[in-house]
Amino acid sequence: MLAPDERATLVDQLRPPADSRLDHLVGTTFTLDLQSALVPALAFASPSHATDPLAMLASIRICANAIDIFHQAGHIRVPERTNALMAFLEPAVHAVRSRPGTLFHPKIWLAKYVDDEDVVSFRLLVQSRNLTRDNSWDMVVALDGVMGSTRNKTNKPLRALLQYLADDATASPLEPTRRRRMQTLADDIRYAEWTAPEGLSDIEFHVFGVQGHRPAPNFEGTRHLAISPFLGDDGFDTVIPGDRVIADVVSRAESLEQLRPETLKWFSASYVLNSDAGIPDPESDSANVLGGLHAKAYIVEYNHWARLFIGSANATAAAFNRNVEILVEMVGAKKKFGIDAMLGNSGLGSIISPYEATGGAEPDETDVIRRELDKALQAIASTPFTATVQPAGEFFDLLIETDVPIQLPDGYSATIELTTRPGFAVAMTSDDPVDFISPGLKLVDIMPFLAVRVTEPGGSTGSTVVVANLINDPDERLDEILASQLNKPEDVLRFIALMLSISNGGDSAGGAFDQMIRDHGSQSGPLPGILESLLLALATAPTVLTDMDGFIRRLHRDDARRDLLPPGFSELWTDIHSAATVLDRRNA
Repeated sequence: MLAPDERATLVDQLRPPADSRLDHLVGTTFTLDLQSALVPALAFASPSHATDPLAMLASIRICANAIDIFHQAGHIRVPERTNALMAFLEPAVHAVRSRPGTLFHPKIWLAKYVDDEDVVSFRLLVQSRNLTRDNSWDMVVALDGVMGSTRNKTNKPLRALLQYLADDATASPLEPTRRRRMQTLADDIRYAEWTAPEGLSDIEFHVFGVQGHRPAPNFEGTRHLAISPFLGDDGFDTVIPGDRVIADVVSRAESLEQLRPETLKWFSASYVLNSDAGIPDPESDSANVLGGLHAKAYIVEYNHWARLFIGSANATAAAFNRNVEILVEMVGAKKKFGIDAMLGNSGLGSIISPYEATGGAEPDETDVIRRELDKALQAIASTPFTATVQPAGEFFDLLIETDVPIQLPDGYSATIELTTRPGFAVAMTSDDPVDFISPGLKLVDIMPFLAVRVTEPGGSTGSTVVVANLINDPDERLDEILASQLNKPEDVLRFIALMLSISNGGDSAGGAFDQMIRDHGSQSGPLPGILESLLLALATAPTVLTDMDGFIRRLHRDDARRDLLPPGFSELWTDIHSAATVLDRRNA
């Protein structure tokens, strides 16, 4: 079970093996929080930099181009405020356009690492958790893998999911380089050989809802347990097949009450979380606690064994027959991994209580309205948007457009605005394309994140963020965002050191440079050893040096920021960059 401390858990779980660096990271989620989407990049900085704002900046700058995050269209939460670093996520966030009546609901992280000898390894997280800051009880399976020499049929479902994402799943087509990289990962994953968690074996993956791929999980057994926050009478036809004589269910009270009384008769016991099943948020002095069930897991017992299924699928017909979902299956001894162990004090026993449901309750009207709002938001977010930058003197205008009309249900209204310009919303009209200009933007306010709000006839409102395709992006925009985050000379030099270190998995050049800067502190005058460290970096990370050229030149051109560069650094950098460019071309 996982606490909702996604920084600690997700960062630790994605951290590369020793002497390895990130090659590609793919995440899938139903709901996405943009602030949380910044967190995975921290896994590739040194653990000692986990709370360092400059490490976050360097990690995002280095790793964003190696990360792809896929989410259900219409389910990015509107941020309370826009973090400038979110600009680096723009090309990494992809809305999946689900078919009518279906949802994109899998939750995985798949990382490909490469070591100094170009040996490939993998880490796969299959989980129930969205990439959000929600406080909820979740489950995760973490698997390490190596690249084998032959194809492993176990990985066919993973390959099918990756190919689906690469080919035609997204509202806007993937940029060609990212598409090719997804296809490469889909090919590589065929050869992955996974190490099961201790005491478990026989790993299988089950991916649902991908056309051309037919999963066939085996839920046959003598006793069943379903852990699922959402339930459907027809969902148990899959997860508790047959006569359903012995079946235990852990869910939410409202979900149990909405089942038919006839369905409840098949349960030997049902449970809900205790009202006090919460723990304090370790990063907060407030009363925030971990509460609410979000885990999805199924245990099937047979003979002396237990078959475990953990992942994203709720016990509903939609999950197993329509949605895109994933479950990982493993087998272990019933004594250690069976239902009694899961429901005992060493498992969920301390946080659950029996619950006697009557059944037959109608869905809450608020939930019905929310689902209809979600459908409207999903339809809008599945429409490709463009955001075209137009220079306007010292400022910029942003032209927001769609090629096709926006469709709204009768009686619904909708508005749209830049997340960097809250309070300047423009109405969208049903059956008309979107076409408006947001004027007078500063360079750092140019972002393609659009906040969409929909209101239904009764006055309830839903919202989401749409990521537009940015056209005519000023070359210096991201460099200006970087420069605006650096406030003193040591910030600039530490940022360079962190860039070098993170790009090479904590290499000696970046680490030595970083330590030298820390030792030097805030003393004035030239920093000793800069030349030696940069020359060492030329041998290990010339691409990173060429990538940093834009923001360094940005600092040099700005009278107010030029003093952030140490004396003589600009001249030194010109020579270093020239050499790095030559080496970069030679290594291409």
